[in-house]
Parts: sequence; structure tokens; C-alpha cells
Amino acid sequence: EPGGNISGVLKPIASQLEQTIALKKKVVSAVMYPAVLIVMTIGAISIFLLFVIPSFAKVFESFNAKLPPITLAIFALSAGAKTYFIPFVAAVSLGVYLFKKSVQTPLGRRALDLWLLNVPIFGGLDRDIIIARIAINLSAVLDSGVGMIYGLDIVSRACGNKIYEEALERVMEDVRDGASFSAALEKRSVFTPLMLQMVTVGEESGKLPEMIQKVAVYYENRVDTVVSRVGTLIEPIILVFLGLVIGVIVIALMYPIVTISSALH
Repeated sequence: EPGGNISGVLKPIASQLEQTIALKKKVVSAVMYPAVLIVMTIGAISIFLLFVIPSFAKVFESFNAKLPPITLAIFALSAGAKTYFIPFVAAVSLGVYLFKKSVQTPLGRRALDLWLLNVPIFGGLDRDIIIARIAINLSAVLDSGVGMIYGLDIVSRACGNKIYEEALERVMEDVRDGASFSAALEKRSVFTPLMLQMVTVGEESGKLPEMIQKVAVYYENRVDTVVSRVGTLIEPIILVFLGLVIGVIVIALMYPIVTISSALH
């Protein structure tokens, strides 16, 4: 509305929404199979600990057999799981409730956003998504004729991360005080060197919206690549973990059976 070009702004916004939906679909597709494996792994381990292993423990007790340390550890873990299952579920439920409440506060939201930016692998992915969102929105508002300061105010409230929102607010203050956009960005470590270079080129060439749009395209492509690779890597890692867990349980239960059987013969 301030730029008098609502249709010109709505077009890139519609494009951004389409790209966001496509990205969400890619993320869901990439993590769906690993998520199913994780749920199945937790379910299988829970069944073993709560139902299967206690039955084996009673059988072994009836033989008064000397059990190896790994079997004793599995039995102790099973007994603990049965004893503290309900308190554990209650504690997890309470923790989830308190977490949801805390992130609804400004301080809690800021702490979560900061943590998400520093998580290995996924922190870099989150950073790329945020920068792509900032670049798309900023190029749209600048193309519509809106001034830099007002455009930064709009973009800061739409970036979806408190850390970047605060950084953009400080950038806006510096620009208002007479600094160039690139100089203001350079003071904030959350912005990548590529974005700084492209903004500098855009200012020098007079094609700032176009250069910022190129930043958006670059980081969108990076996100697509990382999501595909992470999804491909997670699957074998979960399968190996599941195999190791089940293998340890099977060895812990079968070794005493073989030992007892040999002794009886």
C-alpha cells in the first residue's frame, strides 16, 4: 500500500508461498521414512523392555543361573522401565507442556531461535531458510518502490526468527542514521558473506532488488540440496542403530539360554 503497487508485491508473495509449500513437502518426504523407523524402533524397544524381557528374567531366575553382565544390565533396564514408565510419561508430558508455554514468551522464543541456529547440520539449514525468506521479502518490497527503512521494518517482522528480527532492527537503525545497507549488514555476524557481497554489488550497480533476488534463489537451492542429502543419510543411520539395539538385546537373552542348555546336556 505505501508503494502503490499491491499487485506487484502480491505476485512475489504468492511465489514465496508456493516455494514454501514445495519446500515443506520435500522436508516431509525426506523425514517421513526416518520418522516411521524411529517410531517403530521406540515401539519395539518398549515392547521388549516391558513385556518380553521380564518373561526371560523369570525363566532365568528359576534356573538360578549365573548371568553375564550384559544380561543383568538389560534386566535392570527392563525393571526400571516397568517401575518408572508412568512417572516417565508424566514427566515427558509435563516437559512438553512447559516447553510450549515457555516458547510463547519473548525470552523463551528468542532462546529457542538461538538454539535452532546452532544445532549441527540443521542450524545451517534453518539459517539458509531464514536468509532466503528475508531476501525474497526484501526484494519484493524494494521492487514495489517502498523505501529501505520501511522495507526493513516489514521484513524484520516477517523473517520468523527473533535473532534475525533483532539484527534487522539494528540494521534499520543504522540505515536511518545514514549508513549504507551493506555497511549495516556487515556489522551483524548472522548475515553470510555471500549476502554481504551481493548487496554491495547491488548498491554499486543500482540493481539492489535484483541482486537480493539472486541471493534468495541461491539459498533456496541450497536448502533443497541439504534436505535431500540429510534425508538420504538419516535412513541408514537409523537402520544401523536399530540393528545394534536389537542385536544387543538378542545377544543378552540368547547367550544365557545357550549356556544353560549346554550345562543341562
